[in-house]
Amino acid sequence: MDNQDDSFISELFEKIEIPAVSADEIEFVCDTAANYLPNTQKKTSFWEIILLELSTVSLLFWAICAAIMVFSAIMIRYASLEISAIAVIAVISPIPLLLCIIELLKNRNPAVTELEKVCKYNITQLYVAKLMIGLFCNLVFLSFITVFAAGRDIDVVRIMLTGSTVMFLLGFIALIVTCKIGKSLPVMGVLAGWILISSVFISQDNYLVEIISNIQLMGLVAFFIISAVLFSYYLYVFAKQIQFLRIGDIEV
Repeated sequence: MDNQDDSFISELFEKIEIPAVSADEIEFVCDTAANYLPNTQKKTSFWEIILLELSTVSLLFWAICAAIMVFSAIMIRYASLEISAIAVIAVISPIPLLLCIIELLKNRNPAVTELEKVCKYNITQLYVAKLMIGLFCNLVFLSFITVFAAGRDIDVVRIMLTGSTVMFLLGFIALIVTCKIGKSLPVMGVLAGWILISSVFISQDNYLVEIISNIQLMGLVAFFIISAVLFSYYLYVFAKQIQFLRIGDIEV
């Protein structure tokens, strides 16, 4: 039986023509691999990586953030007094950060996790830099809207604390979903669910807004610190696991 199998395999090899690979082609492949898969990662500072990543953020992301920011500011500044600035900021405050996480997942290929480990740049720093850009954009976003809200005799500190707390809490939840599931669709669900639920609750006679408005300032500070710690902790978890997580939407 073994002799028959050997004969069958030998006949197959005789029928198949295996093309010869020239020395030039082999050298070309080796040179290409040397360029893209260096032995050592390029030494660079985290801030240089952030500047590098800023150039890769899509124009659509900036356009959406700018549009929401302007729309929210107009609503707060010129709409009727029945529209609460706290309500508007609570609804829209986590949007830029969650959009950043969604973009990260949509543009990442989970099939190249092993190759990322030998990337010229530290892959952990690359993805943390992406999130830090989203976080910074979100803080600028909140600051801009808060400045517009200041003209309506509103406690600016309370608004900024409320918006930042919501941003960190939703960012914390989104990072948990990212580490557990690794796809952008569930994070989109978190974003859509938050906007829907918060809009419904806030529209009910502004009851939730009254609760937030009656919380002592130190209580808001405590909530802010807790949310920031939770987000920072799971950002650390994300950074430690990024090289081993199969996260992303693009499959090959």
